[in-house]
Amino acid sequence: MSETQAIDKSLFSNQEYFSHYLTNEKGDLIEVPLRRGQSDGAFIDYLRFNCDVRVLNKNILFSEVSVSLDEQVSELSRFLYEIFGFGIVGDRLGKGKFFYENYYQLGGKEANYGEVHIGGNGGKFLVSINGTGCQAALPDWENRLYLFAEQEQSFSISRADVAKDFFNGEYTPEEAYLDWCNGLYDVRNSRPKFRREGTDWECNDDTGKTAYIGTRKYSSKYTRIYEKGKQLGDKNSRWVRFEVEYRKSKSRDQKFNIPIDILIHAGQYLGGAYENLYSKGLFIGGVARIEYKTEAINIVFESKLKFAKQQVGGIVRLLFDMGWSDTRIRETLIGEAGKYPKGLDPAVYDCQDAKNPYYHEQVGYEPSEAETIFVKFNQLIADLKQDEMKWWIDSETEQTFEVWREKNQCQSFLFEKDLAIWLRENRQEMQTDWLLLKYQHLFNQQSTQ
Repeated sequence: MSETQAIDKSLFSNQEYFSHYLTNEKGDLIEVPLRRGQSDGAFIDYLRFNCDVRVLNKNILFSEVSVSLDEQVSELSRFLYEIFGFGIVGDRLGKGKFFYENYYQLGGKEANYGEVHIGGNGGKFLVSINGTGCQAALPDWENRLYLFAEQEQSFSISRADVAKDFFNGEYTPEEAYLDWCNGLYDVRNSRPKFRREGTDWECNDDTGKTAYIGTRKYSSKYTRIYEKGKQLGDKNSRWVRFEVEYRKSKSRDQKFNIPIDILIHAGQYLGGAYENLYSKGLFIGGVARIEYKTEAINIVFESKLKFAKQQVGGIVRLLFDMGWSDTRIRETLIGEAGKYPKGLDPAVYDCQDAKNPYYHEQVGYEPSEAETIFVKFNQLIADLKQDEMKWWIDSETEQTFEVWREKNQCQSFLFEKDLAIWLRENRQEMQTDWLLLKYQHLFNQQSTQ
């Protein structure tokens, strides 16, 4: 078999791709998930990735001498805040998963966005963003993370759930079963397992049906088709979610790698999951994410309102008939300010409404002038790299981004060299005048944008 070739970025929006299987020099079967057509209706609903802590250490002053866990966690929180709009909240929660020594939570009590694991495990950190975090993150987080991943070779995605919503029941779990029977979910002439879940299949009790295709244990691709609206509490909802879970596999029999451009072309990878199913046209056309938020909020609100009436409606009627005024009833029964029912807190749908201070924003630490300058310079370098990345993509060169950046003596490359000289030669006095003078024009440009 041939070696895996780089995907031409100019073909993103037009070409059709599917899972392609290769055999490496060791005889391992390697599956590469590829795209099918263009579809903007899909989105990332869960993401787990890992990266070398070196990317954190390089932004910590004197990291070549020593770095504390607290410094790394603070820098990781700042990094995630810049990508997603939220960071780490609270102290260490305990020993991490996957052989990591520590783990922390993303988001606060009102909305849990995921978790991070750091310490040990070959000098890496791991980040898991759950469905709430993916939905509440600032717009365009996928592109910001993609640009970072393009520059960092140690970045790797170990799980990505790609989903599409059918709000009017255009596709259902029952239809998925029929399609499975007819071979539309077959892969390489092999039929994956099908499993039903929920009493609604046999009893029609409107609690919701779920169909599972494939198995987590033996496959790197696992599909769920479930009635999302009924899951949220609306028995009359026709809202169905189609979700494919991709997992990186290191098994000896089958190796599976998730390309980073799944971040910016989620719909195309969803459409490419099952070649036969794609012919039905399920994954053509888009649905705005705001429609999902509106639908979810409305369903949850109606469900909570109905439950609230069942719980307190009787006592409200009693107090009213006893002659209590509306104001007295309200003041007696109203909940604590800022506390909302689960699923209705604004932070669940927008991280900008989160109230908890993040780890890197904790009060009590006053950075030195040198540390402030160091962070400022590194942020400028990151901004320059983002702009230069676009030029590198447009150039269609076969060179890696780092090689191209050095060859063209890009501003970010020159800036990094001077920053290294400053750290090496001025450690004792930390004179920053010459560095500030040399690059003041860049800071001026940044402040006017």
